[in-house]
Order: sequence, then C-alpha cells, then structure tokens
Amino acid sequence: MPFGWMVHKHNAKTGFTGQSGLYRVLVWPYLFKNFAVRDLAEFLEIYGLPARVGKYMAGATDQDKDALFEALVTLGHNAAGIIPQGTDIDFKSAASGQADPFVAMMDWCERTQSKVILGATLTSQADGKTSTNALGNVHNDVRHDILVSDAKQLHGFFSSMIDMLLRINGYEISRRRLPKFVFDTRDIEEIASFSTGVKNLVESGVKSIPASWVHKKLGIPVPQKDEAVLEAPAQVSSPSPVALNQRFRRIAALTTAAELSDPAQEALDNGRPVPEKITAAMEKLIAPLVAALQDGKLPDEAMDIIAGSYPDLDDSELVTLLEQALFVSDVWGRLNSDA
Repeated sequence: MPFGWMVHKHNAKTGFTGQSGLYRVLVWPYLFKNFAVRDLAEFLEIYGLPARVGKYMAGATDQDKDALFEALVTLGHNAAGIIPQGTDIDFKSAASGQADPFVAMMDWCERTQSKVILGATLTSQADGKTSTNALGNVHNDVRHDILVSDAKQLHGFFSSMIDMLLRINGYEISRRRLPKFVFDTRDIEEIASFSTGVKNLVESGVKSIPASWVHKKLGIPVPQKDEAVLEAPAQVSSPSPVALNQRFRRIAALTTAAELSDPAQEALDNGRPVPEKITAAMEKLIAPLVAALQDGKLPDEAMDIIAGSYPDLDDSELVTLLEQALFVSDVWGRLNSDA
C-alpha cells in the first residue's frame, strides 16, 4: 500500500546508518555515569567508618555466624550490638580516600553528552575556568549550526508528509504548488547594539542600507497594508527665553490690570530722576576721601581725614536739593491725599 509508512532517518552525526544516531554514542556515557554515581554513593556511605572483622570459634553453628554478621552490620550504623560468647570483633583503620575520581568520571560523561547533543559544553554548564563570554558565544554558534541542520532535515520529512496527506485525500497537486513547512532558524541580532551601529552608520553618511535588511536582521516583520505601526511620540519644543519673558509680562499685566492705581506712585515711577545734580553735590563731599586714596593713604587714614574735615565740608548744595525734594513730596502728598 503506497504511503503506508513514513520513516524519518535523522543524521545526527556523519557515518553509516547505524552510526548516525545519538543512541550509540550516548549509551556508554550514560552507563558510566550511573556506575560512578552508584560507586560514589557507596563510598560516602562507608567513608570514615572503621572496617570491622568478626572472628568465630571453630565449630560455630550457622546461627552463631549469622548473629556475628548482624552484630558487625549493627555496629556500623548504630554503634551498638550483641555477639555470642566466644566470638571477637576487630576494628581496622577507617575507610579513607577521595571522591574526586567519581566526580571526574561524572563530569566527563556530562560534558560528552553535551557535546554530542548540543555540540558544545558552555551553553549548558560552566566549569569556572573556561567560562568566558567569548567562548560561550562560539559554543552558541556551534549549537545554532546543529539547530539549522536538524531543521533542514525535518523540513524534508514534513514536506513529504504534507504531500502524502494531500494525495491520500484525493488532491493531485504539483510539487511546485504544495504548501511548505519552513522553520525560522535566523540568527537574530541583539537589538540594542545593532540599532546603535546602524544609527552611527546612517549619521556618518552611509545611504545604502535598505530597510528590508534591517527588518531581516532584527526579525521584525514588514507591516502589511493598513497595519498599525509604532511611532515615536511627538517632541514638544520648549519656548525660548524671550517668548517666556513676553508671556510672563502679559500674565503680570493681566493680573495687575484690575488693581487700583495710585497717581502719586505712578508719577514717582514715571518721573525722571535727577542724578546729575545729586552726583555733583556728592562729589564735593567725597573729594577729600578720593584724594587721600589716590595719594596711597590707608583706608583708616582716609577715614580720619574725612572725620577731621567734616566740619568744613560744603554740603549746602546737597542740603538744598534734599529740602526741595522733601517739599515737593509733601505738597504732592497733600494734593493727592483724597485720590
């Protein structure tokens, strides 16, 4: 009967059919590992315990021998036992040795199994000596190569199975139009480092990087028609200092527009100061101080000169200006007292 059976013959390793499977390679490490585990368990059970030798008298019965042997076993676990009269027990040196040979055997078996199945060891275990990131990446590449090889072999098997199912159900379709069973075995790049490298290339002036290549390397599908895509949020531009200053002035004007105005204060604010006359009057007062400092006098000596010449200072002009200012402010205050 056609299409009665489908057999997938997987070539896990090179060689004849009997040698291409994993069982023939893995059976010996599996057997040796279990032997080593059993021996290690027995070693740990008797480690540190003294060897016990029982002696029985000639002519002892089988019952006496069994009682002596039971006493030897009991002493190894409970440190207590009874023996028939006329028998002796000698204690020899305690069991010694190391567990390293057993552990080395188990480690070798596990590393062999990892190499056969995964093609590497650092993708599944670390020995603390050669467990570096560079070697781990190399071993991961070997694992990926085995993955690609397995996928290619299974691709042919599943494609043949699809053809068989269609033909059994009465569909005569040419192989060119048959559905395909494809494994995605692409080695996807790490998105953080890859995007940084592409960004640097684009900013440096490289204009020959197609978008389809970036999608393929990162494993990001190309959006279909009318499919929603992610977009970066719009950046809100911050206003310039000049615009902020004008805005705050407008807000200040709006907040103070409803306040009551003071004509006297507005007159003072809008009035023109007369610093020239006041400056000229002050220059006459501080002329001795300036002259003393220009002659190289110390500050204390200059202050003594000011104090000594204070009675003779001509402050009439400054006094007149201050009297006029006080008079004007008093009259203005009286005129606007009811405002």
